[in-house]
Amino acid sequence: MAKKILKDTNKFAKFLSACKNITGEHPKLMTKGLEFDAAITEEIFNSSTLQWETGVASNGEAIMSDDCPHEELTWSAIQTEMDRLQAEWDAKEYQRLRKKKNEYPTVEELVVALYEPEDRADIDARRLATKQKFPKP
Repeated sequence: MAKKILKDTNKFAKFLSACKNITGEHPKLMTKGLEFDAAITEEIFNSSTLQWETGVASNGEAIMSDDCPHEELTWSAIQTEMDRLQAEWDAKEYQRLRKKKNEYPTVEELVVALYEPEDRADIDARRLATKQKFPKP
């Protein structure tokens, strides 16, 4: 199973990604009284703030519980996975920064530079400046 990589810095999304990476499935849960981007703490994890789906009733409604139904989802495991996801996100920051298209020459400028020596020198200088501005770690 491929590990999900953190796509943004949303704290709740990081918690959900960590749970999915540990269990192999998206956690089915509801929150009571949490803001959208609330950080999930050990206190919240162990409280009734998170309601976990533990089954489906005969009428089709979800059966919810305060207790997490996944034995492998301990606070320690979740915190370790969230830290790993954050470290992976941080380690790839240079890649996100270098994707700024306005920093690099356009395809059209590169084509022109193939035939115009003066333009090629300018293009090479811009590319070097961009690489220096956003160096690899």
